[in-house]
Amino acid sequence: AMRILNSNPNPPQTTNPANTELGNTTFAYLPGRRSFLFTQNPTSNGLGFPPTQPLSPALTIEDIDFNPASANQDDEYFVIRNTSGSSVDLSGWHITGAVDYTFPAGTVVPAYTTGTENIGRLHVAKSPAAFRVRTVGATGGQYRLVVGPYDGSMSARGEIIELRRPDNTLLISQNWTAAPTASQNQLRVSEINYAPSAPTPAETTAIPGVTASDFEYIELVNTGGTTLSLAGSRFTKGIDFTFPLGASLAPGARVVLVSNQPAFTYRYGAGATVGGQYIGNLSNSGDTLRIVDSQGEEVLEFHYEPSWFPQTDGGGYTLVTRNASPGYADYGSPSLPLPNVWALSAATGGSPGLGDTDNANGFEGWRFNHWSLGEVTTPGALVGTTDDGDGDGMTNFAEYCYGRNPRIHDASSLSSAGRVNDAGTDYPSITFTRRHLAVDVTWSVQESTNLTSWAASTVLTSTTQLGNGLERVTYRSANPASTTPRYFRVVATK
Repeated sequence: AMRILNSNPNPPQTTNPANTELGNTTFAYLPGRRSFLFTQNPTSNGLGFPPTQPLSPALTIEDIDFNPASANQDDEYFVIRNTSGSSVDLSGWHITGAVDYTFPAGTVVPAYTTGTENIGRLHVAKSPAAFRVRTVGATGGQYRLVVGPYDGSMSARGEIIELRRPDNTLLISQNWTAAPTASQNQLRVSEINYAPSAPTPAETTAIPGVTASDFEYIELVNTGGTTLSLAGSRFTKGIDFTFPLGASLAPGARVVLVSNQPAFTYRYGAGATVGGQYIGNLSNSGDTLRIVDSQGEEVLEFHYEPSWFPQTDGGGYTLVTRNASPGYADYGSPSLPLPNVWALSAATGGSPGLGDTDNANGFEGWRFNHWSLGEVTTPGALVGTTDDGDGDGMTNFAEYCYGRNPRIHDASSLSSAGRVNDAGTDYPSITFTRRHLAVDVTWSVQESTNLTSWAASTVLTSTTQLGNGLERVTYRSANPASTTPRYFRVVATK
């Protein structure tokens, strides 16, 4: 400022009283200049100084191009139009919702005027460089004011864009009608084998140099009722794979992507439809997978962790979706994953290409039926095997084993005594509900005549599937019914 003043030793408006009192010194320039600017309304090219900006200027969000004709999501953009009648300074304002962006200092939108020069229309682009070479609609060379890039993408599933002041107060918002692609509606990841069991001696002999990671695979399923084109669909995170031209998936059909096709075929045979061999490997310490379709629309992006289902981390089991037709939101997001979309495969090795009609169970995965990921990972939370958060005398492990709810105090009986007839002979019996295919539980149903000496001599006589990972079983004594008392106990160990 001093340099500017010192370059004007004889400032204008020397008759201004403020200047006269100070003897027209260089410091006297500013009061006169201020008076000139704010009281005489000078103009430049017909435009004067804007008035004080209102707290809530009249702005609209429009022309939302969430699905560019180029099928390149970098061509996305939307417009903020200034209908307030005067320029609006957006410095430090934020875009939130579907995408994230903070307007840099000096971002000023003139008042909107009709015409071909797009005055008053600010184009917010995912990639300004891509915007300038668009070939359809808005593009470069059209006198458009463009800012960006923003983080994220606008989904054809329908979202919302919000404009917020620097204090994060919401000014306006705008959504758009959902128009999801067929892949967004129908294509799902249904099984992941990210940490396969080690190769057997026979596999090592047949495929020299083979490692456990060579048996990785990802299964996808078409949950819709129409054939789905997969051409151009690709994984952009976790692995590198693009479906070739002509690739398609019939309704209800499954396709498997593999790490090493010879290894996969040797272990699983040729029954599954293999869509190809991907580049890279799934991480055994947790990974994020993202798949987009040929339009560039995100189909799924989700995260998995081995701690959710430890049996999948080299133990031979795979992650399978709990629901045969999960919604895309059931997978959560990388920042807010939802472990409960997953379950354990019914058998070690999984079932690539076949789908799952049953699931094994493990304590760690069972917890997500009752607690959120945030609760499970909170230090000090009563979610361990020996905790009893509901105070009913049963540890969480016991609640898991016998099909109880660890958040509901329940002191009712776990079993019932009776008699069963086996081949014409009556036997004392015990019936109880237990966790179905509990891979981390060893069961021992024991009997005694004196409550001191116990023998695991009982015989399983019936099993009834109850659904929801439970079954009701009946065990009988090894000895026919008599006047001698018979006592039973059930021992479940992890």
